Amino acid sequence: MLYVYLYAIEKMGPVNTEIQAKIPEHKNDLAPQGEEPNIAVAKNLVENQDEKIKELSQDPNLIQSETHQDEAHQDTESETAEKKQDWVDEFVSQKLLKLTTFSSVLMNLISAPVRLYNDDNPLKNLINKASMALTKSHLLTYAVSGVNNAIKEKNPFLLFSFIVEGISAFFGVRQIYLFRGLASGIDGAIAGIQDRKRSKGENTTHKTWGESFRDYKKEVMDVTKEFINDPSTFTRTDGVHKGVISSWLMVLGSAFGIGVNDTVGAGIRDTAGAVNDWSLIEYKSKKAKTSGAFYLSGSIMDFAAHMFGMIDGFKPFRNVFHEFAIAADRMGQYLFLRYLEENKETKQVENSLKAKAAAA
Repeated sequence: MLYVYLYAIEKMGPVNTEIQAKIPEHKNDLAPQGEEPNIAVAKNLVENQDEKIKELSQDPNLIQSETHQDEAHQDTESETAEKKQDWVDEFVSQKLLKLTTFSSVLMNLISAPVRLYNDDNPLKNLINKASMALTKSHLLTYAVSGVNNAIKEKNPFLLFSFIVEGISAFFGVRQIYLFRGLASGIDGAIAGIQDRKRSKGENTTHKTWGESFRDYKKEVMDVTKEFINDPSTFTRTDGVHKGVISSWLMVLGSAFGIGVNDTVGAGIRDTAGAVNDWSLIEYKSKKAKTSGAFYLSGSIMDFAAHMFGMIDGFKPFRNVFHEFAIAADRMGQYLFLRYLEENKETKQVENSLKAKAAAA
């Protein structure tokens, strides 16, 4: 059976859903039950409805109703996307990262004294393999969480940094500490700029990737020029200039180590890394300070491990201190990521307060 309102849609194109509901169904006027409909009659009935349809389509109440329906649909889709994003944050960036971090730290602490056992000891081999597996799982989860955070903030520098972290951990690339030096140098510079922005009350997120790239590039270059024009800025206690300049040295040292000389590059990377760790301690954020303290402790223990490795009588202690250094570094990473997320948490609180104020 041919319905008039279906013919109207075919003739005039999509119309308001409430208008469709108001078009009478003249199915019984077209033809008796079981007979072919008279198309001419159908056309005549539709044409008689044209003016009425036009009037209804211009009815402000109907237009407003349809607009509200569209907005409600868009809000529903947005809420669904936010719920999915919240799930990723809740599971990967919070629960899974916390689990892999503390599991890795615990296994590193267990593995440290076991390193003194003979190499043919089965317990030592088992714990060492478990320690390596948990360390890689932490680094991979840390990288995924960082990438997720970088995408939300539309920050290309952090995105590159955490992708390098993830690839290094997953594939176990040769000279991994130098590749991680590249990543740490980049996110260290961004952390310095973010701390400076927060101290000024500025937002660290951006609407577009291009805007974020230009803004952070400008800020890093401005801090670098300030240091070149006045080297004494390096001694400021806000940590920003220390952080950015030491980050430059970490990147350059790591790149030199990868492409030219491993030993020299690693030396530059480690020295600049220790300065960068100290710069975090000088930031205003408590999470940044604690992260910097763990990072610096890890650097000191790693340096001690290198020293023990150079003395025959103390070589067995090299791996012990190296495990302690890894444990401290894992905690530093975890807290550093929490620090990078502080701006998001602040923004969520502000939005909540605004919503409550609007409701009142």
